[in-house]
Amino acid sequence: MTKAELNRNVAKLAGVSQDTANKVIMAFTDVINESLINDRSLQIKDLGTFSLAKRKARKWVNPATRESIDIPAMSTVKFKTCSGLKKSVKNVGQ
Repeated sequence: MTKAELNRNVAKLAGVSQDTANKVIMAFTDVINESLINDRSLQIKDLGTFSLAKRKARKWVNPATRESIDIPAMSTVKFKTCSGLKKSVKNVGQ
């Protein structure tokens, strides 16, 4: 689903204009970003939990050239789905 499709679907389900739906979606993503920037997890019932994961610095070897590359430590976003969402999509596509 594209952002435009998400925007249309949210507008339709909420009974609001697409402009209002877009503002809500953008505010929602801003809240997630701010929460993660401040090193706080964000738990949304019936969806899951967004959190930060810390990755240690490591070495990686390019298999084609055998060149060793140092990859610095970094933070990344982790998302863990709730059990209800897992159950609802368990048999999709089978």
